[in-house]
Formats: sequence, C-alpha cells, structure tokens
Amino acid sequence: MKFINICFSLIVGISIISLTGVTVKADTNEELTVVEMVSSDVLPGSSVVPVEIRVINNEREDLTDFMKTELEVWWNNGVKQKYEMTDDGYEGDKVAGDGIFTSLISTGASLGEHRARVNVGWKDSPLVYPVEFSFTTLQFPDLTLISDIDFVANEELSNVIGFLKTEVGDVPFEVTPDDLKVSIFNLKGANEDIVIIPKNKPDQSLDYEFFIVSENELVESFQILASIDMEFLDISYVSPQQKVTVYKSVEQVGIGILNLAGSMLLIIVAALALYFGIMWHKQASPHGFVLDSKRNFIIDFNDLKRNFIKKILSKNKLSSRELEPCGLNGISLKFFGGYILVEVENNLGDTIRINSKPVTKSKVIESESSVGFHGKLFFINSNEKQLEFPVKGVPASELV
Repeated sequence: MKFINICFSLIVGISIISLTGVTVKADTNEELTVVEMVSSDVLPGSSVVPVEIRVINNEREDLTDFMKTELEVWWNNGVKQKYEMTDDGYEGDKVAGDGIFTSLISTGASLGEHRARVNVGWKDSPLVYPVEFSFTTLQFPDLTLISDIDFVANEELSNVIGFLKTEVGDVPFEVTPDDLKVSIFNLKGANEDIVIIPKNKPDQSLDYEFFIVSENELVESFQILASIDMEFLDISYVSPQQKVTVYKSVEQVGIGILNLAGSMLLIIVAALALYFGIMWHKQASPHGFVLDSKRNFIIDFNDLKRNFIKKILSKNKLSSRELEPCGLNGISLKFFGGYILVEVENNLGDTIRINSKPVTKSKVIESESSVGFHGKLFFINSNEKQLEFPVKGVPASELV
C-alpha cells in the first residue's frame, strides 16, 4: 500500500518544473523524488554527446529499477526528437543501476539555445513526471588523432608514434600541449612515457598540429588515447576521447599471413592438380580405326601421332586438323570407354551422313558406322583394338 502511495505522490500531485543543472524536487510534501541534471547545459555542436539525468527516490532507492525516463528535445531549427534514457551501462551510460539515466544525442549543426524535457514515470504506466530545462550548443574544438603519420613525419624527431590536429568547425584552432590529454598503453596495460611536440611552432606553446613522441622506442603493439581538456569560452570542456591501436608487428603478421596464404595456395593448387590428374587419368585415349569405302585399313586412332600438348590438354579428343591426314576433315572425335562421339564443325557447309542419315551436330558411334561427306565414304569402328581381318593400308591421298 505504501508503494502505491509513493507512486501516486510521484506522478499525480506535481507540476512541471524547470531543470537548470541544480537539484530540483517533486512538488510533494514528502520530497520523494529528486531530479538533477548531471551533464553540462552547454554542449558541443556537430557531435554525439551524452545527456545525463540523475533520478533519486529518497523513500526507496530500489524504486529506480521500476522507473522509465524519456528525453524530448525541441531544437531551435524546429525539429523535435525523442530519446530513451537508460541506466543499464550501455549506449553512453557509464554505470548500470547508479540512478543516472543517459541518452546519446546528436547535436547536429544547429547552434544556440534549445529546449528539452525529461519525462520521469513508471514502467507500463502512461503517467509521467515532466521536468523542463534548456541547453546551449556551441562549436567546440574538435580533435583528430592519426597513428600513420608518414606523410607528416619530421626527420629531426625519432620515435614519432602519432599525430594530433585541433580544429573548430574545420578551421585550425590553436591549443597548448597542456590542453591535450594523451596516454599511451601497451596491450598489457602498462603506461608509456610520451612528449607532445608542436609541429608548426616548435618554439612556442600554441599550435594546431602536434607530434606524439615516445621517450623510448616502442617495440610492442600499443594504444593511443587522446582528448582535449580545456577552458573554452569560460566553459570547462572535455572532448570525446579518440582511440587508435598501433600494431608494431604488422610486418611480421603480414609475412605470416602471406606465408599462410602461400601454403594454402599450394595446398589448393596441389588438390586441384590431383583432382584434374585423376579426371585426366579417367579419360579414354583415342581408340578404334578407320576404313575406306572398300574397307581398306587407313589408320588406328591409337597410333595417330600427336604433339605432347595435345595429348595433355585433349587426351580423349582428336580435332579436325589432326584428322585431316585421314581424310576426315570437318569433324572431330571425342572418345569414351565404349563409344566415340562424332562432332560436326559449325562451318561445315555440306551435310555429313552417318549410317546414311544426315547429322548436323553430333552422333554416337558404339560399334561401327559409315560416315559420308564430300563424295567420300568411310567406316569408323570404335573397338579398342584393330580387328584381325585381311586389309591393306593405303595412303589417304589415294582414296577416291
């Protein structure tokens, strides 16, 4: 019952109040709820920054687990946006469950004063406790951190490990090295000593470009953390932290990756070679023989002389050029275990007839077939070995 009274007192008997960065309280006698703006009411423009609101229930601290908060912003350019505020340690929230609700907002390019409201209520309830406030966005200095600085390296400096550049709205903005908070850690977490040296004005303190120089040569991988921490327009300003990781063993890692890639490539090539070797071995060699119209023996395909490349690349195929000495120009033969595939060339003008039937593309010869074209007749037999019968060999030039 007491919990219900607390909820009722929090949500119902209150009016909209202004939040200006100081503690304000719900308009109830028991002062059950305290709402406080933790983050500054002056924010950098063109940035993504956290807005933090602390919500404290003096009666029951654990009630914050049941609260919900929502941030509404009316930008001075007329745009209205809503953001959910969370206390879960994610999306900009630093610590989960500490009563500080956070939203990450993009301040955009619209500078000046803006109006906002935090709606505090209970989960699964439409009733909210609204708290209004305003904040101002200004163009604050921006920091750029670069780790690969070969293009700006100074030959007079050694152990240069990074480069910093400060700007306000893309215009160079001079700061002092003391305004730059830079830390170097190896990947084991140990701190490294560094020096910030102005690039353009080494004899002066103010500059907008700086070298990060380590006092000792860094032989291990390391991480650079950098931010601006200064008074800007009488406002204490800390920029979002920049972070880069530098891997000193990139070359060795690269060589290792190249070696691994080379080994993998060799394995792939070997596997492909083995595969194609097996497939090549399975291919049938030229077999069978050719007789003329009088059944005179012309040639055994297995005895046809071929160059080495043809034997490797076209083990089971005889091209039209290779068959020209036999008088079989215009066709090619592809050999399989128990048959021969006759393929007709596309540019052959005359129709080829196999077993007295015209063929324009391809035909399978399983035993013996007659092949006629150009007024000539041949018999092609697909047997693995030449049959023993009385034939006499005649050159193709004497064929009629």
